[in-house]
Amino acid sequence: MSVRQDAPAPALGVEDAQRLQQSLGRIARRMRSRTSDGLTPSQLTCLGAIVALGPVRVSDVAAREGINPTALSRVLARLDESELIVRTPDPNDRRSAMLAATRKGRRTLEHVRAEGTKLLLERVGRLDADDARALAAALPALAALAESLEPSTTTRSAVGDPGPA
Repeated sequence: MSVRQDAPAPALGVEDAQRLQQSLGRIARRMRSRTSDGLTPSQLTCLGAIVALGPVRVSDVAAREGINPTALSRVLARLDESELIVRTPDPNDRRSAMLAATRKGRRTLEHVRAEGTKLLLERVGRLDADDARALAAALPALAALAESLEPSTTTRSAVGDPGPA
């Protein structure tokens, strides 16, 4: 899903933007509190990036997640201490480390995601049919919004580069 650059989107009023921000924040906090397996949001997103990218350099995780090196070092230390990831020297640059998820790390991430899916399905099932359909219809727009907020997309937009077509 890519962000359209050719036509301006219909304006979202300030009040609706604030309601969207508050609703997304509440959903994220409540989902995390019920499904995180004790991991922080940063730990979960970094673990997800490491699982998705396979063996990956620390700098690539930092760039993808937009986390400063000091904070990332603490996040990775916690993941390593919990045996969710392993660090190995980068064969191309001994000053750098490669990160890979352990079996425990992959299982933990799968569990968190499965619990989140289960919770969402159960809660959406409690909504009336029209609201459930409205949520489903909004998914492409929410995905595009999420993509537009990615650090690399935000940076390109800030300098006038629309990125890949």
